[in-house]
Amino acid sequence: MAFSSGYADFDSFTIESKYHDNHYDAFDRTDFDLYDDVEGMVLVRPIDYDPRQYLVATQPVSWLSFFNLNFARPATGCSIELKARLSNVVIELRDGDANGTLLSTFRLKATGGKWSTQKFKVNIPEGLHKVTFRCLGNADQLQLKNFQFD
Repeated sequence: MAFSSGYADFDSFTIESKYHDNHYDAFDRTDFDLYDDVEGMVLVRPIDYDPRQYLVATQPVSWLSFFNLNFARPATGCSIELKARLSNVVIELRDGDANGTLLSTFRLKATGGKWSTQKFKVNIPEGLHKVTFRCLGNADQLQLKNFQFD
């Protein structure tokens, strides 16, 4: 029996997810590919998906934002897993959009072509925040995988 058309009638429909309404727990590891807004970065999905997808900065100034990071307590540090070809790249952490209040500045170290986790000091108060990671300098070839606050 073949059907040429049809419909489904639902009284309710529920999707279960760890992430509700793009509200992320700032103290969980969060992949950069879950961003809410971006400029000057491209998502790369390697053919041998291992799952090592990441974002690559393609412009001298690029950024990505997370609209609803939930800080259940103040954050004092941030760890970022990345590859940096050059060591003169700076990541600014901003409250709000790419021109928002500067929260912290991270000066990256070159990683020699390998994935590395670099940790930086921050001072972010408790609450729900829109956080933007703004990359400056020779950010081309900068690859970002994930971040986590502590």
